[in-house]
Amino acid sequence: MVMDLDSSSPTFRGNAGNAASGSGGPVLRITRAGRSSNLPLTAERQVVGGSADCDLIILGAKPEPAFAISLQRSRGSDTVSLTALRDDVVINGRSIPRDRTMTLTKRQTISFDGTACELEGLGAGRVRFAPRRIAAAGLLGLAALLLLAGLYNSDAPAHEAPLVRVSAAPEPAPSSAAIAAEIRQVIRMAQLPQDLSIVATADEIRIGEGSRPLCLPDKAKLRSIIASMSRRGSVSIVDLTALSSGLDGFVAAAGYTPVRFIIGSDGRRYEEGDVVSSGWRIKEIGKDQMTVSRDSEDDTVNFAPAGSAEPKLAEISSSEQE
Repeated sequence: MVMDLDSSSPTFRGNAGNAASGSGGPVLRITRAGRSSNLPLTAERQVVGGSADCDLIILGAKPEPAFAISLQRSRGSDTVSLTALRDDVVINGRSIPRDRTMTLTKRQTISFDGTACELEGLGAGRVRFAPRRIAAAGLLGLAALLLLAGLYNSDAPAHEAPLVRVSAAPEPAPSSAAIAAEIRQVIRMAQLPQDLSIVATADEIRIGEGSRPLCLPDKAKLRSIIASMSRRGSVSIVDLTALSSGLDGFVAAAGYTPVRFIIGSDGRRYEEGDVVSSGWRIKEIGKDQMTVSRDSEDDTVNFAPAGSAEPKLAEISSSEQE
């Protein structure tokens, strides 16, 4: 789920959380710069913060996760736990250390980066014990029931004790079209190129097919988004974008005999196998172009960008050959 606190965003107008505030369960009310929206809590771990890999993104916050929150339900009571993912998360004026997990109660305010979050819809007296104590008490109660049942039915025939299996119906997974719509919103908020193609089928979402190559920072953002959105369901998300080296116009001159080399715009000479300052390794030098590689991805760099003159050929002198 993605939340955009920009008043011009369709998400802020109700698509993400405002319309769901009447669901009856606990919600986290997020307020920033006088605007608010609600995040309905689920049993899944939901990460809140300002980075593109968060489940709920707060625009204007630091580009990193702030905290993770989850809901546990047992016999009609709700328990909400929070884990701080950085050092400046504050609850009721008290700073929470990184990686500290605590149980929330009503009337507590979570603050970070000018954003205030309040827990609403949590019944009175529901949060009293830590999750581990609740789990231990539940296991002890189950063991006692099994022991009593065994003593009571010790003389009964085996066929008189039928085995009953109870299973809760799983929540329906979001469709590929719904996940694709969320990806488009996150791409917009992460300021990635808006012309990235996103094609959704019944069991697959293809991103970047036929789109222009991405620079390394944008490629890293997209990988983070795909990793986060892949947790939303069983739909496969495929990254078909190419990685751009940004080396167009880098080659000032090229030579081919007796070895292949180029002269870069930085004045240095590079041969096949050398690494330029941006971290790309020269894989192959051809007549009019070269292939560079990084992180198992290749990029083809033309020696002369469109509209410019061809790079002049460089020659190796006899002293250089020695």
